[in-house]
Amino acid sequence: MKEEKKIIYFHLNTTNFIDPMVNGEKNNLGIIECFFFNTVFSALSNVKVYSNNWSEYPPFANDDILKGKKWLLCSLDDESVETPIEEILELMETAHLITITDIGKSLKDMGIHYDYITRIPNKEVDLAWKNYMAENNYQYIEEAVGNKNMTLSEKISFLSEELLNIESEGNQLTIFDPYLFPKKCDKDYIDLFLGIIRAAKVSSIKLIIDTRKCDINSHKNIFEKVSIPMYVYDSEAIHDRWWIVENVKKGILCGTSLNGIGKDKLSTITPLSKDDIEKIINDISNNCILISKTKSKL
Repeated sequence: MKEEKKIIYFHLNTTNFIDPMVNGEKNNLGIIECFFFNTVFSALSNVKVYSNNWSEYPPFANDDILKGKKWLLCSLDDESVETPIEEILELMETAHLITITDIGKSLKDMGIHYDYITRIPNKEVDLAWKNYMAENNYQYIEEAVGNKNMTLSEKISFLSEELLNIESEGNQLTIFDPYLFPKKCDKDYIDLFLGIIRAAKVSSIKLIIDTRKCDINSHKNIFEKVSIPMYVYDSEAIHDRWWIVENVKKGILCGTSLNGIGKDKLSTITPLSKDDIEKIINDISNNCILISKTKSKL
């Protein structure tokens, strides 16, 4: 059975640090670190080293050994290096004695060394961060970027894939967009809208628009062709464009209008947080006027 992948962490011990004062100037510990790992350590091993300033955050928050350690070295990722941990530890001890050419002293000469601290499985690291994000109501921001000059099918795939990611399939999709039925639009606009709805596999549609900014003819044309229940509401309180699956409280913010996707400018789609979705639903969705509805033609 293959051993689970882990990352080795080291702590820079500077209790007895003696600044070498090269050319009359003090040396920043970060500079010493760079010289050590880019010259001495890299000459002894193919292990890739990454220096990071970690502190009380995951995956170290609940580790008694790591608490309070402000400088840690993420030294080895087992996915790219097969060197056994025992060899890494021996290597660190040997490397402490080698003179760093750019400084003229070894780590031992300067009274600093790296203490081996712990080896944490990647899965534990990921889980620690996910729990931390959830407990503190943080979220990862991952934007989808639409290319310029996309074809109709590419536009449909671009947006429908994002909708499927927020569990549109089999659920009602709520679209907040003051210009959803634009007064000026491309000739394939209706095909674009209907194609996205079909590809996203939604069961019904709830549209919240601003009738002052929409074309009633576009509205009627879509009504005639849509094959699932559609409910249209009027609201003057919307500005941004949100696509939300209310019953699972997941949604996205569209950086451009539906008519503007895939044209001469890049467009982005950004996930909405649960708090944002609840606020949108409470402030707008529950305070709008139903102006039309249709039943399924299936």
